Amino acid sequence: MQNIDKITIAVVALLLVVGFGYPFLISDPGSEYSSKISEANDKIEENMASQDLGDQSVPEVLESVRLAYEVGTDKAIPEWAFYRKPARLDVKERIVLVAPTLDAPYIAAVKVVRDSSDQSTYHEISGRHALFSNAEITSCVIEMQEGDGDWTKLQQVSGFASGQAFSIQSGPLEAGRSYRYRIAASAAGLPGSMQFPRDGSNSVVSGESGAVLMPADDAWKVSGAQVGRLDSSGNFMPGRATIQYSRWDWDSDSAKKSAKVVTEPKAGAQASELFGTGFRLERIQDTADGRVVVLKNDTGKRAYLKNNDDPLSLTPSGWDNFDSDPAESGGDDEETDSSDNEVADEVEVEKPKRTRPSGGGLFGGDD
Repeated sequence: MQNIDKITIAVVALLLVVGFGYPFLISDPGSEYSSKISEANDKIEENMASQDLGDQSVPEVLESVRLAYEVGTDKAIPEWAFYRKPARLDVKERIVLVAPTLDAPYIAAVKVVRDSSDQSTYHEISGRHALFSNAEITSCVIEMQEGDGDWTKLQQVSGFASGQAFSIQSGPLEAGRSYRYRIAASAAGLPGSMQFPRDGSNSVVSGESGAVLMPADDAWKVSGAQVGRLDSSGNFMPGRATIQYSRWDWDSDSAKKSAKVVTEPKAGAQASELFGTGFRLERIQDTADGRVVVLKNDTGKRAYLKNNDDPLSLTPSGWDNFDSDPAESGGDDEETDSSDNEVADEVEVEKPKRTRPSGGGLFGGDD
C-alpha cells in the first residue's frame, strides 16, 4: 500500500510539473496572435492622426495588420474582420441626379430699322433665349415666315447663356412683304447626368411674332385719273392724272412727298420726267381691273399704277409683344386679399345680470 501511494504521489507531481512547464517549453499561438494584434492596434493608433481620408492609397499599417491575423494554414482570416479601431475611413461622394429642364424662348419685339450710314433697311428681332438647367443647347434657329408661306431658317444661333437677351437683324427683305418670326431650340442633358425623357420636352418653340411689313424706299400713287376723250366740239382732250411720289430721305430720316398733275403727251411726243426718277407718263387706260396709269423710263421699264390705290408705306410700325415674359411673371404667388384671411373678432355677447334671490327674511326682504 505504501508503494502504491508513493507511485500515485509521484505521478501527480509529474503531471503538475508538466502542466505548468508546458506553456514555457512550447510556444502558444494564441498568445502570439494576441501580441501581434496589440502591436497592430498600437500602430493604428499612431497612424490615425496622419491619415488622409481623401487618400486612396493603402494605409501603411496594412502589412502589420495582415501579419497579425494570418493563420499558418492555407486559409487566412480577412485582416479587416477583427479591426477594433478603424485604420481608414472612406467617405463616399453622394451623387444627386437632377432632371434637365428647358423653357421656351421669348420674342419681345420686332422693329423696322433704317440705317442711314449705309442706307439699308431691315427688321431687328429682340427677346430672350431659352431657359435651361442641367442641359446644353444643341440647336437654336431663328425662323421666318413670309406672308402665309412655310417657315424657313433665318439664322443659327449658339454660345449663349440661359435666358440671355438677344437682338438679331433679319438682313435684306423684299419691300411690301410682311414677315413673322419665331425661335426653335433643342437641348440635351449634360454628360453623366440625367437625360430628357422621350416625350419631346427637349425641343421648344417660342410664340410667333406679329406680321411686320418691310417698307419700301419709294412709292407712287395716282388719283383723279382721266382717259383721253373728245369734247362736245369734237376736239380731243388728252388724259390726265394727279401723280404723287414719296421717297425716304436718309438725311432727315423721314419720308418726303411730291405731287403734280400730269397730262398725257401727244402722239409721238415724250412727257416730262417725273421728280427726277427717270419715269415719264406714257398713257392712261381702262382695264378689267380698273383705270391704270402707265409710267415708263428710258430703259423701257414700265410701272403700272392703279387709280386711287393706296401706296406702300415708307414708315410702317413694328411689333411689340404685350404678353408678359413667362420667365418674369412665373413663380410669383398671387397676392390674396388680406381681408379674406382675417378672422372675425368674436363679439362678446353681454349676458343678462342674474337677480339675487330673496333671503326669505322675516319681512320678505334680504336680511
